Amino acid sequence: MRWLGQVPHQAPSPKGWPDEGAAWLGPEALISRIEWAEQIARESQDHVRGPALAQALFGDEVPPNLAAAIHNEDRTKGLALLLASPLFQRR
Repeated sequence: MRWLGQVPHQAPSPKGWPDEGAAWLGPEALISRIEWAEQIARESQDHVRGPALAQALFGDEVPPNLAAAIHNEDRTKGLALLLASPLFQRR
């Protein structure tokens, strides 16, 4: 959570962390989320497959272009693409 800029128990207000797009769209925030997704994918590649995780979490809601990307990449890249995707980040 620290790496993504949301230190536990350090929210800027009692309402918690902002949920508006402006708080998440800055270049530093985007780079942090991509680096997080790549690291998690590297550490999980032997245990988790992107297509199976996408199906388990989202079923038929996975957009065709994302489904194709995570199937066509190697295991690490496919999982990183899923974790960095707007579909996963929003949930």
